[in-house]
Amino acid sequence: IVYRNLSINSEQYWLHYCKSYVFGDYVQDTDYCEHVVKQMLYLGEDHSSGLPSPKCILWIYNRTVDGSPLRRLLRDVCVAGWHASRNMGSDSFNDYPHEFLADMTSQTLSLLYNISKPQVLNLSDYLK
Repeated sequence: IVYRNLSINSEQYWLHYCKSYVFGDYVQDTDYCEHVVKQMLYLGEDHSSGLPSPKCILWIYNRTVDGSPLRRLLRDVCVAGWHASRNMGSDSFNDYPHEFLADMTSQTLSLLYNISKPQVLNLSDYLK
């Protein structure tokens, strides 16, 4: 499931891992989901590899429930990535699902009120 050496763009990585997680969740294979989350955390920590695209976020939000670990992971990766890069690149907020933007806003405000605690992405936060 590790595809770092293939010549695919970050959107394809994110979408592949998201689809893999949803499959693992569907068949209730927690070990598989944990492995996928580890790969996504690795990808999310490497801000140069890009962030999940609006298409990827929309795909996930259409297939997961409110509060799902995958939604939280994508939200946190995007909050951390946009904070690190200080911009959203070529993506427009209009391209993202409104529910995702609400989740992002809530998380960003939470981090602002806890400014003394830097955001750290931990594997255990995204497992069931």
